[in-house]
Amino acid sequence: MACIVDRTDMEWILKMQPEMRYVDSHNAFVGTFSFSARYRDLELISDHYKLAILCNEFPNSPLPVVCEIGGRIARMSKILGIDTADLHVNGDGSLCIIRPDKFKLWYPNGFDIRIFERHLTTHLYWLSYRERYGKEPWPGEEHGGLYSFD
Repeated sequence: MACIVDRTDMEWILKMQPEMRYVDSHNAFVGTFSFSARYRDLELISDHYKLAILCNEFPNSPLPVVCEIGGRIARMSKILGIDTADLHVNGDGSLCIIRPDKFKLWYPNGFDIRIFERHLTTHLYWLSYRERYGKEPWPGEEHGGLYSFD
């Protein structure tokens, strides 16, 4: 069930995210992930995060594992006075970007790098909006601790 990132996927994401680099020895994309997005009638947000996107890190995960490596979310949690878990960061430092029971809604045909980039953009928009305005642009999902991809 692990997601497979093939050569075409690698080329596409590196074209869409030119400040990311693929590190073959770690099977990971590392660098600055930039986006420009709007949710409904809310503000257009153009922003970026330093990320490590680890492919095939966990065999039971159908998505890459994403970690924010710039310390921004940790700073955000201190400024907002909330736990990083409330900003959808798992105990191991990875981002909680989807509950397993919601996977088929985003990925009806299995992992797709284009959907993943859009999905990650949505997640990062939510974080950026929360950072700027101190509130969620839409209600965050419950954490998926009770769920499994198996």
